[in-house]
Amino acid sequence: MAGFDFEFVYTEVQAAFVEACMRAAKVRARALKCSWRTQRIGMNQIYCQVNGQTRRLDLLGRVLEMDLPLICQGVLSPQSPSESFRLGLGFVNLFLRGRDSLFDEPLQILRSAKQTVLYYPVYELAGAVPAVPVLQTRLFITEEMLADFALGRIKGLVLLEELHTAAEQIMKESLNRTDKESLGQASSKVSQQLERTVKSNPNRMSWPELRAMCQELGYFPGTKHFNLLTQDSNSHIDHTHTPNEVVAELNRLRNIAKHQGSPDQPWIHWHWECVSAVLEYLVRKLV
Repeated sequence: MAGFDFEFVYTEVQAAFVEACMRAAKVRARALKCSWRTQRIGMNQIYCQVNGQTRRLDLLGRVLEMDLPLICQGVLSPQSPSESFRLGLGFVNLFLRGRDSLFDEPLQILRSAKQTVLYYPVYELAGAVPAVPVLQTRLFITEEMLADFALGRIKGLVLLEELHTAAEQIMKESLNRTDKESLGQASSKVSQQLERTVKSNPNRMSWPELRAMCQELGYFPGTKHFNLLTQDSNSHIDHTHTPNEVVAELNRLRNIAKHQGSPDQPWIHWHWECVSAVLEYLVRKLV
C-alpha cells in the first residue's frame, strides 16, 4: 500500500467546483479500491489523505485528469466553460503535487491550469516511444483504455483486443530493430518454417511467431523480474505464470473471441496487469 496527503485553500468562487471535484474523486477512488478521506480545516481549506496500491493511485491520477475538467464544465457558475475546464485541471494538479515526494509545499492553492504539471503513467507505454509516432499514438489509446477498464467503462473483450493489437505492434517494432544475424540465429532455433519466413520477409511473421522470436531473443522479462512487476496487482489469484505464457494466452483468447465469439473473458479481468507489465518491459527496451 502507498499513500500521501495534501492540503489546499480555495476561493468562495471556486467552492462549487471543489465540491464537484471532491465528490467525483471519492467515487473514482472507491471504484479503484483506494480511500480518499477529507477534513475541513477552516474556511475554504481542506486536508486530503489518499491511500491505495501504487498502480491504483496511478490509475486514479489518470482518471482524474480525464474526467474532472469535463465535470467542472457542468458546474453551474458564471465562469466560462474554458475557465471551468482549467479549474478541473488545477484540482488534478493538487493531487499530483501532493503525491510528488519532492514537492515541498504544505499548503497548496487551487489555481486554474492549462495542463497538468506532473504525469504518473499507469504503465510507461506511450511516453517511452516518442521517436516512433505511429506506435506512440497506438499506445496513448492503450493507456486510456486501461484507465477506462479499471473503472468498468469498457468490457473485458474490448481491452483484450486492444492489448493484443498493442502487443503485436510492440513486438514488431522490437524485431525491426534487431539485426539480421540475431534474427536468423533465433529463428533457426524455433523452427525451419520461421527461419524461412525471416529470410524471405520478416514483416510477415504471424503473431505466434512474433511471440516465439521475442521469447528466444530474451525480450520478455525474466520470471523473477516479472514477479516484481506484478506484485502490486489487485487480482486475487496467485500469479505463477511466465511472461511467455501470459502473452500466449492473450493471443489464444483473442482468437477465440474474434473467430468464434465468446462472452466476456474472466481471464483478462485477472491478468490485464500482467499483460500490461510485459508490454511496459518490451517498450522500455525500445528506448
